[in-house]
Amino acid sequence: MNLIQAKALSRFENKKNLNGQKADIRIGGYSPTDETDTECECYECGCKIFFHEKLEDIDDMVLKKHKNSCIECIVKNHTDELCKEQKEFLLRMIGN
Repeated sequence: MNLIQAKALSRFENKKNLNGQKADIRIGGYSPTDETDTECECYECGCKIFFHEKLEDIDDMVLKKHKNSCIECIVKNHTDELCKEQKEFLLRMIGN
C-alpha cells in the first residue's frame, strides 16, 4: 500500500468512526513532519503539538471551533470516546 492509499484509508476510517458528526478535538503529533506543519498547543497540558493536514483539507471532519490535543492527553482523558481500533493505535504510538 502506498502513502496515498494509506491516507485515503485513514480518512475513510475516521469519517466512518465519526458517524456523520464532526470531531471537536483534533489530535496532534509531537514533532513536525516538514516545514509546512502547523504548530499548536495542547489545550489540556500545554505541550507543543504539530499538524500536517491543513484545516481546509479536513473541515468536513473537524468543527471550526475545535480543541487541539496531544496523544497522551487523549489517551488519559478521552478513551471512552474512541473506538477500540483508535484506542489501540494511540496506545501503540505512546508505547503502551
